[in-house]
Amino acid sequence: MNEALHIKLKLQLQQNGAVSPKAWAAICAEMKYKKVKYDEGFLYQSKGIAYVADGLLREYNSQYRDRPSIVNFFHADQFFFMDERPAQQFFRACVPTHLYYWSWETLLQLWLQFPELIRIYRNLNVQYINQCQLRPFLLEEKSTEVKIKHFYDKYKSIVALLPKKNIANYLSINYNYFVRNYQKVI
Repeated sequence: MNEALHIKLKLQLQQNGAVSPKAWAAICAEMKYKKVKYDEGFLYQSKGIAYVADGLLREYNSQYRDRPSIVNFFHADQFFFMDERPAQQFFRACVPTHLYYWSWETLLQLWLQFPELIRIYRNLNVQYINQCQLRPFLLEEKSTEVKIKHFYDKYKSIVALLPKKNIANYLSINYNYFVRNYQKVI
């Protein structure tokens, strides 16, 4: 595995709390790695946490929907949480993506050995929840132009990597209407 990606992961964790050398060694020993090709799905079988070391994922949710809807985007240096509903919540790569992930059982073992990691997990969970709250906020917005502007401001660094149909799906805007108005807003 790429040493530069490991360093990025360690720095990201350390921004959320102290990581002792022993805890870091245990985290590395227990992490799983997955390279997800363009438009390939990332499937998992249990609850856990994942880190996008490099690349970009879109999250889908099919619960209460006839067709799955894009509900989030995760780019490099972001963590996301996986629940136990893989049939309803799933991920696809927008570009080739490198992931590290840990199962819930692994996290519990790490916390028992290194209680300081619980604080990091909680901080990452708050960041994840805050990111998940963006879409409902945007869907409440009545003005399509304001929705597009907020989306662009939040995801400026990844907009060029996203097909317009994915952005329209995320914002719940008719694709043709979105395309006509996108350039006016940006």
